[in-house]
Amino acid sequence: MCTSLKASLNKPGTPPGDLIEFQRVGYQHWGIYVGKGYVVHFTFPEFFKAKVQKERLRNVARVSSYAVNNQLDKKHPPLPLSHVVKRAEHLVGKNIDYNLVMSNCEHFATLIRYGIAESQQVMFPKQNISEYYIPTIPHPLLPPKPRRLTFHP
Repeated sequence: MCTSLKASLNKPGTPPGDLIEFQRVGYQHWGIYVGKGYVVHFTFPEFFKAKVQKERLRNVARVSSYAVNNQLDKKHPPLPLSHVVKRAEHLVGKNIDYNLVMSNCEHFATLIRYGIAESQQVMFPKQNISEYYIPTIPHPLLPPKPRRLTFHP
């Protein structure tokens, strides 16, 4: 369920650790809200490489709309929010391999919040495709082995 973040940012006590969905033309961009008006997300300094950045939420949004979207909370219990923020901020400045299907900004955000990388934007046909792999992001708080992603068409 999406809830407006613009209104909640003006209220004291907005909890960091939420997933932020930015509406772009043709896709959604994702980040982790880390508090005080900042979000941690991917930027693209090189082809097939993403850089993790911490930026003002309004600068990331620019003219697009955005909202808190923790809709996977019912499917996957979120990690403690203080851990989510620490994990996100620890990765700031790191370069990470980018793959639209296997390791995109939504995978990154859900991996940080839930410990499971999942992208609902990526849909696959039913033909022999049921499991995919993405590498884990090297980080002491994340499991050292590759995570298996299961997509249910």
